Amino acid sequence: MRLIVAILMLAAAARPQPFTSNVICMKSRCVNPIFPALDAVTSNSNKTWSCVGGGKRSELDFCREAVDYDFAVPQNGTAKLQDGHALSRYFYHMHALGLEAWEVDAESDCQRAARNLACWTMFPRCAPGVKPGATTAYLRPCQSSCENYVNGCSVECCDESVQCVFDYAKRVEKDSGGLEVVASFGYAPEDGPSPVCTGGAAGVIPRVYLGLLLIPSFRAKGLVAALGVLAMSLQGCNPQVLDALGADQVHSLGNWRTMKDYLVESSVHVAGAESLLLNSCVQMNNPNITTCSGHGSCAPWNKTSASSFFHCKCDMDWMGPECHNRRRSQSVAFVLSCTLGVLAADQMYLGLWWVAAGKLLALIVAACIVASCRRTARPHLGRVELGVEAGAVLGVVSWYLVDCFRIGASPVYSVDHRVAADLPHWLFMSVMILGSLFLSGVAVALWSVSEIRARRLRCLQMIGDHPHGFSSYPDWSKMSGSMAHPVYGTTSV
Repeated sequence: MRLIVAILMLAAAARPQPFTSNVICMKSRCVNPIFPALDAVTSNSNKTWSCVGGGKRSELDFCREAVDYDFAVPQNGTAKLQDGHALSRYFYHMHALGLEAWEVDAESDCQRAARNLACWTMFPRCAPGVKPGATTAYLRPCQSSCENYVNGCSVECCDESVQCVFDYAKRVEKDSGGLEVVASFGYAPEDGPSPVCTGGAAGVIPRVYLGLLLIPSFRAKGLVAALGVLAMSLQGCNPQVLDALGADQVHSLGNWRTMKDYLVESSVHVAGAESLLLNSCVQMNNPNITTCSGHGSCAPWNKTSASSFFHCKCDMDWMGPECHNRRRSQSVAFVLSCTLGVLAADQMYLGLWWVAAGKLLALIVAACIVASCRRTARPHLGRVELGVEAGAVLGVVSWYLVDCFRIGASPVYSVDHRVAADLPHWLFMSVMILGSLFLSGVAVALWSVSEIRARRLRCLQMIGDHPHGFSSYPDWSKMSGSMAHPVYGTTSV
């Protein structure tokens, strides 16, 4: 069997799978490895596993909720050690995605799917009929578990490389010289729950499709029929189409594989050790290791468990699984938002360049509208023009105010991680109160000016509509004697 797999890997290395690029796509959470604990799937397949049953589930901490079946551990290994491996890979993957691993109370669908996939990779299900204590095969996670992660985290790499089932091989150079083929595997081509793979059921998309059949509606049944015909008419990649595409649109290496490996970048390099250390807190008593890069401390994942694994909990200004990256400052972002927020300086500082471009575009459009209304102003169109001007200005000001409040109220996410919570709440509230009073005064002043201007325009319109215009009114400057002026009273000329 291993010989057949080796032959297939050599064939895959000789003829790699072509991928096409989507030029109008935006990458989302495209990291390397693309799936949490993906590096362990191949290495676990080469280990010998022993079924321990569900009695050892009480030893688990991080994976206790995900592992609700009879599981196996490597020979000469323990359930607690596997639990620590799953936790470390979860921490590293959350950092690569830009999420906070310590936010357990507000766990999102993406974090839950990543946790399940990491745990199911480290704790394979015992093969059917295998009793506790016996040797069992390594049952890889089901493809449905991987698909749940892709859908929950909205993973997009702008090509076809985000695949749950794959066999990948690459040639690497040996230390002694020559080349060798290194193989890696994806997940099992089965949907869970299944006796031949590990993991839960698929997501809700197939259920929604089947649920349309139960709706007593002709349109719903027609939609199901149309989707079925469309699915059966889909075809694979046509070699002629691939040949017609340019070299910049077809590539043999997936987009996520061209990125740097975050496990290598963020791991701890121990002097004299051959392998990298994923969690410096495992050796917190080692004098040759600086735990958490000196910018944090080791904290237990579960404070209520005495046997919980420790991991780095970074200081306020630092982030990452080993606290080696500095966060952006909430105070700086708030000051930029309140002073130069109209020019999108706050979004540029946060690294959100698309949002900054939209904010600048809204400002340019509003300025053009105001300039156009001013240039074509006429008395009988005053109300309409004032309304258009007010709408354009209100849109820009509203975006400005929302960003000021949102950035100052709580630490927001930047392009990579959440900003450091270094803005005092009393300062934020003081700025908001004073700013509200100032803007209220400006709004009242502008409204007063607009009302005065509108009244003058109405007066001019009434005068212009009079049949005799200004000639019907007496010229008080030419009057002689003492006369009663309707406004200024009695005058003597």
